[in-house]
Amino acid sequence: MTPRTTRRRRTQTERRQASRQALVRNAMQVFATRGYARTTVADIVAGTDYSPGAFYHHFANKAECLWAVIDYRREIRRSWADLADELDPVGASLEDLVAEAFARLSTTLEGTHAWTMVMVEYYRAHGDEPGVDVRLADLYDQWVAEVAVFVRFLQDNGLVDAERDPTTVASQVVAFAEGFATHAQVHGIAASRYGAALYDGSLRLLR
Repeated sequence: MTPRTTRRRRTQTERRQASRQALVRNAMQVFATRGYARTTVADIVAGTDYSPGAFYHHFANKAECLWAVIDYRREIRRSWADLADELDPVGASLEDLVAEAFARLSTTLEGTHAWTMVMVEYYRAHGDEPGVDVRLADLYDQWVAEVAVFVRFLQDNGLVDAERDPTTVASQVVAFAEGFATHAQVHGIAASRYGAALYDGSLRLLR
């Protein structure tokens, strides 16, 4: 007779971590679909097995949940800095490397790339609260720093003018990406057109 396999019961800490993770992942999907302003706590828990009580066990409010989502997005996404270590520049053109970088980045974030308007709505709701401007500025600086690492990688391989300041170039790329993402979402630009235009515009800024 085959012995019965006993499944180990999760500890309270593990269950608490699992519930928080489930709420954060669902919140990311709901924020991306509905936007920050229209999302409610009821929307966030609706796609999980948890109650509003469980939500408030982990988060004081919707804004705190959003920052947990931002941290989660940072954990799961491929960063531009990582790509500088992963991509092989030998024999590759600028177009090849940027296309490969875009392709790899598109596989992350669990389909929630339309995120710019979420942050715009968050800023409109909370921008005058103490400390929010500092947190948003820090988030921006982190993104620019990551892209700057990728720009330096391209410069080191002779694909971008070495005389250009990588942080300035990175700031331009980030500004274009954020602005165009907002434009595309507001005007309903098809994903295929958006992707092609984002790629082309980024290349022009790097050249």
